[in-house]
Amino acid sequence: MPVNAGTQSCKFISPPDSLDTITVGSVTIIQSKELSQLVKNQVAHNKALKDVSGFRIQIFSENGPNAKADAATARQNFNNKFTGIEAYMTYKQPYFKICVGDFKTQLDARTALLGILKTYPNAIIVRERVEP
Repeated sequence: MPVNAGTQSCKFISPPDSLDTITVGSVTIIQSKELSQLVKNQVAHNKALKDVSGFRIQIFSENGPNAKADAATARQNFNNKFTGIEAYMTYKQPYFKICVGDFKTQLDARTALLGILKTYPNAIIVRERVEP
């Protein structure tokens, strides 16, 4: 694809009917229809994902005869104090755990952890499958 130096014009080898043009503000993107379709397919695939690799904050982990009831209480207490952050109860033998949040990056999880540590001083960041 030769570009004339000092100008904004481009010469394309592809025929114009095989190209898509997308304009956002003052930017125009010209790409092949095949590439446009690949991008659309990837966006659709990402939207269909039920979970992705990410991070949560573990605020509770316990075993014993009352662990399930204590976990449910811990989850309810968290939901009362921190609205907008989802709390999840899981069981991995022999522990009931409460993990909170759906963070895509560890930095996002660390930011939330700073506020959560005031109420849950033993909270830690764990890697889990999270909702996108």
